Amino acid sequence: MGSCRSRLLVEILSSTASESSWHAPQLALPKKLIALEEHSTLPSLGAGESIPFYAHALATFSAAATKLFDLGPGRLREMDTTGVTLQVLSCTAGVGVSNPTGCRGANDELAAATHAHPSRVAAFAILPMAFPNAAAAELERAVTQLGTGPCSRLPERLSVALYLHPALPSPEEIAARYTGNYSARVAAGLASGGWGWHADAGLSFLKMVAVGVFDTYPKLKIVLVHNGEMVPAMLDRASTNLCKFGGGDDGAQMLKRGLREVWGKNVWVTTSGMYTVDTFAMLLVLNGKNTLVIIRTKLESLLSQLN
Repeated sequence: MGSCRSRLLVEILSSTASESSWHAPQLALPKKLIALEEHSTLPSLGAGESIPFYAHALATFSAAATKLFDLGPGRLREMDTTGVTLQVLSCTAGVGVSNPTGCRGANDELAAATHAHPSRVAAFAILPMAFPNAAAAELERAVTQLGTGPCSRLPERLSVALYLHPALPSPEEIAARYTGNYSARVAAGLASGGWGWHADAGLSFLKMVAVGVFDTYPKLKIVLVHNGEMVPAMLDRASTNLCKFGGGDDGAQMLKRGLREVWGKNVWVTTSGMYTVDTFAMLLVLNGKNTLVIIRTKLESLLSQLN
């Protein structure tokens, strides 16, 4: 298997080495195309209008932003146009992290959409992760009562995956780590999709490994988005240097399962709006069948992504 993946990597890189001689293949869409992380705006949480970063994005892409409210006919028409069989809906990243009441309302709204179109629409439950007990309770309610689709103990017991999506840092953290001799918009870009939230999400996963979460819950399934949130590029070095010890405050307890084993058995990776061939080739070598290619409805249209 390893040699096959290595040959695939060489073939991909060789075919892209000369742009003048390479032409994108004409690929037929599969009969069943499932799109994950299809962003939507829900009345109970909104689209992050009070957050400057999201406010600017919503104003810049106002036409696309309006579509995020549509969980019915308009979304289904675009799915039909682009050949998408099923969308798995999700909320704007980070808008509900400190709002248990809003998350509960949003999950009710997501459930209504999935029940209205059960063969076309599913959803990720959104959880108030700043309040772990409330997050665990809402996850159990969403899975057992609402049926929206997919806290460490509960995901394993409920046999659902934990989809780990980054959120914006706090204004204080942006000021301390990302502000410089450039505009506030550049700082916001560095703090979010330009660098920061990928690094933060990858670090959150590494902390889960280091504290022994996967020793305690060996069947826990994690989905890392954005090509694995920088972890694939650092996998060997992080495995060697950071995760030999863990599982307690004193850091003296040896982990039963290291990062490499966890990565191979517990982690799935999605592209999530990142479509570079070279990075995807690396993911195929590292993850094989645990690599998921996804389309994402956010402020880009499905047609623009497929094109």
